[in-house]
Amino acid sequence: MIVSTIATVFGPHAVRVGEKLLEVLLAIHRQSTADEQSGTARQPDAVPCLGEALRAAKRQALLDSLPMALCVVAFGDADWRL
Repeated sequence: MIVSTIATVFGPHAVRVGEKLLEVLLAIHRQSTADEQSGTARQPDAVPCLGEALRAAKRQALLDSLPMALCVVAFGDADWRL
């Protein structure tokens, strides 16, 4: 999957939105690791996909007053399970 923007953006804003995406992905990883250590099996439907992670990061960026997040798009298989 390719994550890109549909418009030219101010560099520091792109970094902040990228950080939001990374935070969401790391949170998913931490939850998955915690589930494995506790022996809790996740249902296949409960495993988030990459598109959902991107959407959550965009929402958080908008809440943080970063409208640049509206320019972020993903091309490819956004339904890959994480």
